[in-house]
Amino acid sequence: MHKHTLRDRQWQVPGQEDSYTWLRMDGSMVQHDGVDNQETEDRRWVLHGGSDIARFSDGHDGSIRVGLMAQYGTSSGNSEDEVSRSSHSVKGYSAGSYSTWLGHHDPQTGPYIVIPG
Repeated sequence: MHKHTLRDRQWQVPGQEDSYTWLRMDGSMVQHDGVDNQETEDRRWVLHGGSDIARFSDGHDGSIRVGLMAQYGTSSGNSEDEVSRSSHSVKGYSAGSYSTWLGHHDPQTGPYIVIPG
């Protein structure tokens, strides 16, 4: 449910510098009908946000960024047929830091390394 990639926190308007603060929200609801009248339903969503707290030049064409982030997510669902029923519910949260080296002045191109903390 929880993940963290550079692309999850990147958003940039062409011709403008990318944002320091970011927010990502993702979710889904899936329903299946199976054999012997089995019905399955699953719902999940996650809210993930953070902000760069410092940015430095690497002395060349790239930059180094350090930031803080937090996530909260939940997943629940059930499955039932004519004989049995089961359900699940999971909630989770996380907080942490990250640092990123971008090897090019445009964060949408070039090499990068992300180090979650």
